[in-house]
Amino acid sequence: RLMHAAHRPKVNVGCCRRLIHVYGRQYITLYEEEEAGKVAQHETSNYVVIPAPSFDNASQSKDKSKCTFHPPSLTEIYKFDEMVQNLSRRNPTQKLIFSAGSEWLVRVRTSFLVGCHAMISHEMDFESVFSAFQKLHDLFGLVSSTEEAGSSVWSSMSAIFQAKQHNWIDFKVTFEMTSVKSSTILMEEYLHYASHVNGAIFTIVPGKLLFFLSPSSKLKTEEPWCDLDGKRHFGAIYYAELFAYLGIRMVVRLEDADAEETAVFERYGSTVCTLEDLGCTERSERFSLQTISRFVEVCRHAR
Repeated sequence: RLMHAAHRPKVNVGCCRRLIHVYGRQYITLYEEEEAGKVAQHETSNYVVIPAPSFDNASQSKDKSKCTFHPPSLTEIYKFDEMVQNLSRRNPTQKLIFSAGSEWLVRVRTSFLVGCHAMISHEMDFESVFSAFQKLHDLFGLVSSTEEAGSSVWSSMSAIFQAKQHNWIDFKVTFEMTSVKSSTILMEEYLHYASHVNGAIFTIVPGKLLFFLSPSSKLKTEEPWCDLDGKRHFGAIYYAELFAYLGIRMVVRLEDADAEETAVFERYGSTVCTLEDLGCTERSERFSLQTISRFVEVCRHAR
């Protein structure tokens, strides 16, 4: 129950801990749910507080220098967007106050999801989101100090915006609305194949490029899949049959070539391209510019 104004506890609201307006009726506050309600009561009216999403805390540490930001997956972005859309419909006139919690990594990931929702479902451009999150720049800066890639939050958010601009991402598009060769990721299909029980196959460029885990060495050549030690493993024949059904004609193997697996893919109509084919003769954590260029050319001309 909300308290009367005279009995409200004092809330210390610094410049980065007030309500941060994102878009329309949507705000972020860097508090846990209960304190977020107090801040909202102090600054506005007619609102609903949304608790911070739960994340895997395996990479969370009290020492900020030991924490690393990993962008939420497209599955997480989609489910968060779906949740916000449902809340908006149920609360058509109320402000939506997103509680970003007290842990800095949860704050960053929550803010990232809110920003993606604004770009995907409210047509905000990247520059507008960047400006709206101005008070969070210092918070995001903590991430860049833990990764060689620099401002990984902004680069990841920019990538989502570019995918939206290319129409690769549009959560309003459903399977029934599109042709077989859709230029948009169909989320129903994406969620199915991205699941680790269905192969962990991720669409990157609709109809052009997808990533999948290398076939498991724990299976026999003609064995499609098996559950072992609490994990599902997939063999080359599982992917080869599925790729033939999907019309995929080329597989680029970014690990050492396996003759038996190559034979399975080729039997089902897929050409297998190896790192040696891409001009990569030495194994290292980073690919050369030449290897990357050849990979892009292979993807561009694959049919």
